[in-house]
Amino acid sequence: TVLICLERTPRKLRLIKNLVRKLLLSKPPRYFKQHLTRTLFWNILDGVADIDQDLATAILTSEMREKQLSSEKVIAALDSEKVGIHQRYLQWLIEDQGCEDPHYHTSYALLLSKSAMEAFHMESNSGEKNDKEIDSDIQFIYSLRERLQLFLQASDLYDPEDVLDVIAESELWLEKAILYRKMGQENIVLQILALETGG
Repeated sequence: TVLICLERTPRKLRLIKNLVRKLLLSKPPRYFKQHLTRTLFWNILDGVADIDQDLATAILTSEMREKQLSSEKVIAALDSEKVGIHQRYLQWLIEDQGCEDPHYHTSYALLLSKSAMEAFHMESNSGEKNDKEIDSDIQFIYSLRERLQLFLQASDLYDPEDVLDVIAESELWLEKAILYRKMGQENIVLQILALETGG
């Protein structure tokens, strides 16, 4: 009750985060899924996400809540820096809830694309990483690109031009081919495949 009444000043937000940390140490995830009210959730969302993004995502997508949170309010409330939560929440909306909103499909495709490009950049600047770390990075990039490629192929609701604008200068050549095919530009698809496969 005290938390619900708090205004979102920096000092009080710090207090909320400290209280959340204590709660997370003493309460199992099931407690939060069942008992976290909508008002209380909006007050401590940042605190939960700072400590455990997986738990924050579990709370967002919990089916134990009597009334589901508004997807618009959730997206608006999420910290744009916490990309992982955005991705997982949009994935849940689209794959588990059957959301057909083109805006969410485009947002999800863009987030996956940006993550794939960032992973590529980090891998190319790996510096003094050992073989095990390099192999782990390669597996992560492969998994991320596979998820992106499958989504780009499966969904007809995102804007391919928006996604193409983001990855145009990247190394994601297969993703570009998928997007051009979605746009009906088969000649460019053949050019990309010929260039990258040596055909």
